[in-house]
Parts: sequence; C-alpha cells; structure tokens
Amino acid sequence: MRPEEERVESHAKGTISRREFVQQSSGLAGGVALLGTGLLGCGQRESAVAEEASERLAQAPTGGRAAERAAGERPAGPTSHRVVRAHSAKATRKEEIDAAVVERMFAAAMQKLTGRGDLGQAMLACFPGLQADDVITLKINCINGQGGLSTNLPVINAIIKGLLAMELPGGLKYSAQNIVVWDQNNIRYLAGGLPAGVAVKQTGASGWDRDELPPYKHPPSDHLNALAKLLTRDTTWLVNVPVLKNHSTGITGCLKNHMGSVESPGQLHSHGAEAWSRTREPYKFAADATLQVKVDGGAVQNVTIKAGEYTGKQLGKLVTPQLQGGKCDQPWGKKVRIQSEGDREGSLEIVGGTANEVLKFPSGRQYWTDLNQNIADLNSHPAVIRKTKLCVMDALWGIYNRGPGGQPMDWLTFPERTPNSLLVSVDPVAMDSVCFDWIDKERRRQEHGFKWHPPHVHLRLAASQGCGVFEQPPFRVIDYVEVEA
Repeated sequence: MRPEEERVESHAKGTISRREFVQQSSGLAGGVALLGTGLLGCGQRESAVAEEASERLAQAPTGGRAAERAAGERPAGPTSHRVVRAHSAKATRKEEIDAAVVERMFAAAMQKLTGRGDLGQAMLACFPGLQADDVITLKINCINGQGGLSTNLPVINAIIKGLLAMELPGGLKYSAQNIVVWDQNNIRYLAGGLPAGVAVKQTGASGWDRDELPPYKHPPSDHLNALAKLLTRDTTWLVNVPVLKNHSTGITGCLKNHMGSVESPGQLHSHGAEAWSRTREPYKFAADATLQVKVDGGAVQNVTIKAGEYTGKQLGKLVTPQLQGGKCDQPWGKKVRIQSEGDREGSLEIVGGTANEVLKFPSGRQYWTDLNQNIADLNSHPAVIRKTKLCVMDALWGIYNRGPGGQPMDWLTFPERTPNSLLVSVDPVAMDSVCFDWIDKERRRQEHGFKWHPPHVHLRLAASQGCGVFEQPPFRVIDYVEVEA
C-alpha cells in the first residue's frame, strides 16, 4: 500500500498514527485557550497533618480575578478519592490511536467518576458554579516532544470535547475561546490538531509570578523558582493531563507534571548548594582575575585565576585547592560548577570578582535542594490545590524503565502489551498512587527492581501537605474502579 493510500484508509477508520501525526504537525504553528481546575482530593483528610496543611493553604492569598474565584469556592463534586480506569483493547494498534475509542473511554470514565450519565453533565460536576468567562487550562506533558511519549492529541481532544459539552445556565455552551493547552516546551506538535478557538501556549507566555512563590522548604536559590502567571493569574480552573512514565522519584505523574509549571525545573532537582557558569569552555582570561565566593555563609574567599585559556576541567583543578569547604568541577557538558561540600544546611554564593565577567555565575545565594520535597511544595501551592478540578492520566502507552524520556515500551502486566487506558480522578496523589503501583509491578515482573528507597517519597510528602491521599495496595481509602469502554 502506498503512503497516500495508507493515510486515506487511516482517516477513514478514524485513527491516527504517532508517526503520521508528527509528520503532519511538524511545520505548523497554533494557539489554544486554557481552563483551570481545583483539587477536590483534599476535601477528606486522613490525618491531622493533612488537615493542618489544608487550613494553612486556605488562608494563603492567591492573585488575579480567576484566583479570587477559586479561593472562595470548594464545592462538592465527584467522589474525592475515586480513581477510574477506562480500558479498551481497541484504543491502540501498534503506533495508531483510535480517536473515537479514546472519546468513548473518556466519557465512560467521567460518567463512572461522577455518577452522571451524560458527558457534559459529568464534566460540569467537576466544575460546579462554572461561569461563561471562566478560563479552563490543560497542563499537558510534552517534554519528550514529537516522536516521544507525550500527552497524545486524541486524549486532549476527548477532554476538550467534554468541556465543550458543558451547558451553562440559560442553555449556553462553554466556549472553546476559554480553553488553553500548555506546557513548558515542545508544544508545536499540537498545532493544527485542536478545535478552532482553543489556544496553545508555553508555560512562560504571561511571565512568572514572583508575588506568589511556592512554599519551598529547601529553596533552590535566592531567586526562587516562580510558578507561571498562566497558572496563578490567567487560569480559573485546571485540568492536569500527565503521561504514564517512570522517574527516579518513582513516577512522573500528576504531581511531577507541575515541574513544567515553573520557571526553571532543573533547579528543583536534587542537588547540593551549587552555582553553574552561564558560559561554556574554553574560558579565556586576558589578565589575572579573582572570583569572590562565600561557602556555607562563611567569610568571602578570594580565588585567583591566572591569565590564560582553560577548559572546564583545568579551571576546576585550579580553583578547587583555593576553596575551603567547596570545590569546582565540570561534571558534564562544557560548563563549570562551584558547589559547597556541606550538608543540607549548606549554601554557596558568588559575591563578585573580575573573573565572573568571563564565567558569569548567577548572583544570589544557592542552597541545597531536594526534588521530592520540591514536588510536594509545588503541589501544595494554593493556585494548584484550589484550581485543579480534574486529573486525566494518558496511559494509552507508558514507560516503566529509564524514564521519563523515551518511546512507549511493551508491558508484560497488560494483555495487549500496553496499558490502553485512561484514568480520571480529582485526587492527584491517589491517581499517582495507582499508577506508581502499575510501574512497580511491571518493573518487578521485568526484573528492573527499584534501586531507590523508598521510591514514593514525594507522594507521601504531598499527602502530608494536604494535596490528596497516598496509599499502597490493597486500596481501602482510594476507591479504585475499572470500566471497559
């Protein structure tokens, strides 16, 4: 069969292949509108700690008209800790997705989640009190970009179809003009594939909200990592749409998806107190220069760099002997790093010096930071907790080893060698608990056993901060339900 005939047949069947979609969308540009949601999973607290965290968050301010709306409304909705898995063996076939089947799966899942028989009513149950000018945004996950495992277009369109089916008072339908789909980067693959009026934006499209910083317990630097105004100011309600992938934290799911909601996700990964040069080797010094460094809050240390040209490794060997309590190295790439050798209370600050005209280390104090805690802190921000109204896990395919990057993998724990599933919930921690269990079982079946302990630290931390319920099987608090579509 010629490629042209294959495309015609594919469209006639209502399917789209991953390869075909990438080819079609690679040269396009587009725009989408965002809709926001607020997490309902925190409504029923399983511990005094979670209740305390919830009370703290309820008192915290939020910004913008959308945030004011969200702050005052914690309406009843679908069962708080229910996680519904919709499955169909026909959802995928090799590299193809049957969009019509995905729509049926999403509708069945939403009806089971809410107890409503109509898709529009089921969606509206997640957005009680919805107003015509409310902006609903979809935070997707497309870090893997075109050709990799990112949130699939048919899943996004199934959600949008549900949003557009919502009927407001007076018989008015919710408008596509108020829907935005967004992520940090690699969003071009969406262009041309969404309904007219829906906008696509990058995370930083509206700037960064430095007035409403997440409550970091281990701040990444004096220039704290701010959330996007797209989330804190522009979004009324949020739909969180991650992809089933593993990670060193155990899972890249609903919670870790918000690493794409901040200014500099890399800074939030676990590392010591360190500063990276903003320039690359070779480093050329026309004259002798000095670099002024403070390690762990101590006195300023003056490091001397003789005139000459250096690679990163050469510079590291020159600087390290002159630093007390710190070191300079080039662990990867072509940039150098200076870091404190102290413990979690350590810090590092580049105060100044003529050498920094060449090296361009960032100003401000840098601190030790922990990824698991940062994920929990991001998700305990009022803009995330109050606005998230629905979580939809794209588990048509999945990655269980060496994630989060890469291609879909064959699974032994699912009969079609792929999950062929969509999961919906209003509790992101409960959702991630279920999906973590899937990944855990597959890795043990494949003998890839986890090498980090415990592998669900960020789930426990997020639960303790009022973001939802963490539980391991057998599920008792989490109401896990499966439905065939």
